[in-house]
Amino acid sequence: MLRVLLFQISFSIFCLLYISIPIAQAAGQLDFVRKTGASRIVLSYRLQALDQSVYELTLPLDRTAVDRAKEQFKPVNTQRLRKEARAERMRQTVLALDELKVDFPQVEFQLADSNIIRWSVSIPDDYQAEREAFFNQIMLDEIGEILRRFPKSDIRSTKQGHYEISAVSKTELENINQDLEVAMQRSQQVVRQRDEIQQQQVQVISGEVRKRLMAEVDLVSQRMEDFELRYYKDRWYQEYQGNSLLPDYARIANASLADLQPVVLRLRPWLSGLSRREAINRLLLLVQSIPYDRLDSRVTDAGFLMPLSVLAQNRGDCDSKSVLFAALLRKLYPGMPVSLVLLKQHALLAVGIKAQRDDVVIHHAHRDWVLAEPVGPAVLPLGQVGEQYRSNLNNIEGFMRLF
Repeated sequence: MLRVLLFQISFSIFCLLYISIPIAQAAGQLDFVRKTGASRIVLSYRLQALDQSVYELTLPLDRTAVDRAKEQFKPVNTQRLRKEARAERMRQTVLALDELKVDFPQVEFQLADSNIIRWSVSIPDDYQAEREAFFNQIMLDEIGEILRRFPKSDIRSTKQGHYEISAVSKTELENINQDLEVAMQRSQQVVRQRDEIQQQQVQVISGEVRKRLMAEVDLVSQRMEDFELRYYKDRWYQEYQGNSLLPDYARIANASLADLQPVVLRLRPWLSGLSRREAINRLLLLVQSIPYDRLDSRVTDAGFLMPLSVLAQNRGDCDSKSVLFAALLRKLYPGMPVSLVLLKQHALLAVGIKAQRDDVVIHHAHRDWVLAEPVGPAVLPLGQVGEQYRSNLNNIEGFMRLF
């Protein structure tokens, strides 16, 4: 038994199997015919096993379910998806803050590039105009008092904010000018006192607002964090270890179970009378024989097909075929644990079944897992993986429990 101890999981950059595949052995898919009817698709296979046994197998697919699966998951450029999600998150955050501004008109909000919400209580925008009007009113009262003492003189304000004095004598002009300077000093002092009161009120309001607003801002931040995750979830993607977007493999596998029921009903007679391991190996033959396809049209994307799409299109890459095999295994053996193992540029499965002597096994989550290689085209039994991947088993980049 080849055993690999898996102590730590790390994930950096994940891409699918974009490398050359060995020429297929004689075992595999000898013939494939797809017939599409109004309500269902019928898939007919001729498969050859390693012992040269030839099997004929017919699998029905519900056409509505196939169309639905195709619409459910649409491979996209993950960088573009993340950019779209964050742009929409920013837009939703602005809308949420606009709602808060209605309840907190004295609060100024700022949204940083890192989606951090900053806020401060500010003096109202029209306060400066009110301040000038207040000062001018005080000065009018002061000027009125001055003119009562000098009834033959006149004081007029200019558009530039200055004052023009008309007096009957030089002495009276000097006295009025002196009184006017004193009046301006008094008026400015009153305005400063008003400013201090206003600032104190802002501090009081800030304290009161802080108590109410902190919870609201935290709620908006959490809503936006949840929004971004929901944005990915609605498109059948998941954020993995905080820095990668991948298809939501576990959710996809579970969502495919009901639609695979017609397939499993046809598989049971084909697997009847076999031991569990023999049945798994025959199921591997079916999935491994499906032609490998790098999904070249989505080289820059998360190339992936839903399980029903893999069957209907008779093609798939490593993670697409692995998820199909995992879902079929779940339908046949509901209690069997199955996980997806991510290697550099490859994906395969770990199955919770008792290991045999020559099995390739990894140890994770306090148990041994027997590896299975559904990708093909080489027909490999349970417990065997391609030679080119054995050296990577000490550098596993991800381990995802599917069932």
